[in-house]
Amino acid sequence: WGNNTVTDSWGSSDGTSYGNITSDTFKTTFDGDDDYINLDLNGDKFGKTVCNNGCTVCATTNNVLEDANYQTIVSRYSPTNDDRFFWLTKTDESDELRFYISGDGTSAQLIQSTSTGIDFSSENIICGVYNGSITTNGTVKIYVNGDYNSTSVATTNITSSAWQDDQSVMVGVLRDDVSTIYDFNGSMANVTIYNRPLSDEEVSAMYNTSRPETRSSYYIRGDDAVAGYDFRLNQNSDDIFGSNDGTDTGITYLGTGAYFTNDKIDYSSVGFDTETDNISIFVRFKTDTAAA
Repeated sequence: WGNNTVTDSWGSSDGTSYGNITSDTFKTTFDGDDDYINLDLNGDKFGKTVCNNGCTVCATTNNVLEDANYQTIVSRYSPTNDDRFFWLTKTDESDELRFYISGDGTSAQLIQSTSTGIDFSSENIICGVYNGSITTNGTVKIYVNGDYNSTSVATTNITSSAWQDDQSVMVGVLRDDVSTIYDFNGSMANVTIYNRPLSDEEVSAMYNTSRPETRSSYYIRGDDAVAGYDFRLNQNSDDIFGSNDGTDTGITYLGTGAYFTNDKIDYSSVGFDTETDNISIFVRFKTDTAAA
C-alpha cells in the first residue's frame, strides 16, 4: 500500500500509483478497490492541451472482471462538475467499450460505444480517437485489436479555455472532486496518450507490434530457444527464458528499447558455443541518424 512513481517511458510525464496495485514484466493489476494511477495532477503537464489538435487514448486490458458497473481505463473526467473532458471505459454492459469526449467539459459531449461485443476476459488492445481540434469539429472513433469498430455521428470541437479547469488524468478510476469511482478490476498495460489522432494504419501497426505473438520476447521460443532479451518491456539485460543474463555497461533503457552510445552488454557467459553450434539471432534495431 502507499504510493509509488509510475515512470513515463517516453518523457517526463511520470505518474503516481495508489492502492494495492501489483506489477510484473508485462502488466499492472488493479483489484477494483481504490487502485489507480494519477498520470497528470490537475492536467497541468499535458491534460489541459492534449486534445487541442485531436488525441488518441490506448491501452491493453486483460482479465477484466465481469460486473454490472463501469470500469475506467483512462479518464480526465468528473461526472458531477463541468470537467467532463475524456473517458475511455468499459460500461455496465459486460462486453461494451465506450469513449467520451466533451468539447467544453459539460454534458454536451460525444459518446461512442463499440458496435460489437468485446471479450474483456481476454487480452484486448483498445483505442479511442478524437479527430477534431480547437478550430475544427471532429468525431470519436473506437478501435479494438487494430480494427476500426465504430464512429460517432455527432461532432464537436475543443473549447481550450474550458479545458483549463483542474482535472487530473487518471488510470483505473474517475476522480469526482476528492473521491474516486468506477474502479477498474483487471490487468492493464501499455497505456499511451497521443496529442493527435492516429490514423487507421497507425492503430493497426500499433496492434501488430504489440500483440503477444509479435512482441520481441516471443520472436524465439520453443525447446531450442537458448536465450531471449526484451529490452523494450523488461528494460534490462536479463534472459527471459533462463539464466543467461547479461552484464550492462552504460546502457540506457527506455520504453522503446535499449539505447547504446559506445556502450555494451556482455553475454560471454551464455550457455552455447558460438564456434561449434549452429545458431540464429534475431535483433530489431534503429540507428540514431543524428549521431551517425
